[in-house]
Formats: sequence, C-alpha cells, structure tokens
Amino acid sequence: MSDPSDYGAEDYIDDLYAQAGERAIENFTTERLRSFYDKEPTVAEKPFNALAEARRLIQTPHHTAAFIHAAIASEVMLRGVVLQPILLGFIHSDSIAPFIVKLAMSSSGLKKFDDLLVKVFQDVSKLSLKTHVRTGGIKTLWEDILWVQQYRDKIMHRAEVVTKDEAEQAVAVATAITDELFPIFAKSLGYHLHDGFRLCKNPICHFPPEIRKLIEG
Repeated sequence: MSDPSDYGAEDYIDDLYAQAGERAIENFTTERLRSFYDKEPTVAEKPFNALAEARRLIQTPHHTAAFIHAAIASEVMLRGVVLQPILLGFIHSDSIAPFIVKLAMSSSGLKKFDDLLVKVFQDVSKLSLKTHVRTGGIKTLWEDILWVQQYRDKIMHRAEVVTKDEAEQAVAVATAITDELFPIFAKSLGYHLHDGFRLCKNPICHFPPEIRKLIEG
C-alpha cells in the first residue's frame, strides 16, 4: 500500500477505498456480518432514530432539517450498519482497519463503494440496489439514494432550501432503506427485529406468548 506522503491526501484515500472495496468483494462471506451483528445488535438504532426525527420534522415548517435527518438515516444505515462490518472483517491489519473504517464513515458519499454495497445486498438477500424500486418510487432506489446525497451536499455547501415535496422524497428513500431493505437483509442473515432496529436470532421470540412464558420460566 502506498504511503500518504507519496501523493495527495485525496488520492491516498481513493487508493485505500479501492483496495478495501476490491478485497471485500473478493472475500465476502455472510459470517463476517453475523459476527459483527452478534456483538453489536443495536447498531441500527442511530439511523432508526434519525429517520424518526425526520418524520417528526416533516410535520413542521423545518423541511430542510427533515431532509438532512433523512439523509443521515440513509447514509448511516448503509455505511455504519452494512459497510462497516464488511470493512472491519476484511481489513486484517489492526493498525489500518480503524483508519479505513473512519474514512468510510466520514466520507460524504457512497459512490466509491457502490459495487461493494450492490454485491453485499445481492449475495445476502438476492436484492439488487440498482434495479430495486422502492414502494411509490419511479427511479431505482440507488438513483434515489444518490439524489439525496447530491442534494444534501447542496444544502451543506450552498445553503439550498428544501421544499416539502423534496423533504418527503428524502424521508421516503430513508424509509425504504430502514423499513423495507434492512428487515429483508436481517432476515436473510437469520435475524428478526425488535423495536424496528434491534437484531435478534432467538427462535423463542417467534413462539406464542404463552409458550414463551413457559420456556423462559
């Protein structure tokens, strides 16, 4: 791996992204995800809460704030919940792994990792981000995700103002990721969800309450 002093910081970051992404695509296994989720069953709580805040704000005149919280929910769900365990699992150097994961979490975009995200969803749940259309959507979900990111950048860097319709679309995209994709993704890995976000694979949870009471004593 090149040294950051050899060329610009942006080029070095791109190099790390490329190497991490290629390595993960070559070696991906669902066990990496399960190992992470077993240790971090509430990893999806933050994006879940961000979406709840976006839904609250959409009922007020603060449409730009609603849009931003919806964008946060979408990005953190994809990067923090799906991408993070993949990177941690396949970057075997303990010294470099936290650095690359930090880059993935702090980056302003997902496009660098589009091939990796598409493969993860395809391998785990047989769902293609680039062909899947959310409920009520017209474009593919991936196109919607990129649109939210691009508009988020305009808000942050150009102080653009969001209309209610635009905010509602961002909330709809985040809802598709959090309420549609994530449950399918979790189920494909052998989990079910409590409170909308907490991952659990205890089969007792599927039993009727009276049976669970007997088993649990």
